[in-house]
Amino acid sequence: MNKQQIIAPLVAMAIFALGAGVIIKRNQSRSFLHMRAQIVGRELVTTTNSASISSMGQGLRVQLEQLLASPATVDSVELGDEPMPIGDGRASVRVFLKNQDGVRLAIRLQLDPDSRAFRVLGFWRPARSSR
Repeated sequence: MNKQQIIAPLVAMAIFALGAGVIIKRNQSRSFLHMRAQIVGRELVTTTNSASISSMGQGLRVQLEQLLASPATVDSVELGDEPMPIGDGRASVRVFLKNQDGVRLAIRLQLDPDSRAFRVLGFWRPARSSR
């Protein structure tokens, strides 16, 4: 058995292990991000604030108060940013809130890797939903 017959399978196994590790790590990061955004959404519909948001402007506070005139829930959490013209590719995640009247509020959030808090990049009122 020559050296190439020994080294080639070892290199192939190392490349496979590295690729599998990268995929697993990426999936864990996505799950973590989704879970954190879900928690932020629940905090917003219960207290109109979240300790996981670094700062919130007055405009978003007003929109949350209007949304919460009727009981609200987290409608969905979507990874990534909204397409143009609303998004610009910077958001890590979008949180969609919905009240019992069908009024929706979407919030673009960017995770700050240093503080592990979210920055609000923007918000908008998507079309009413019957879900």
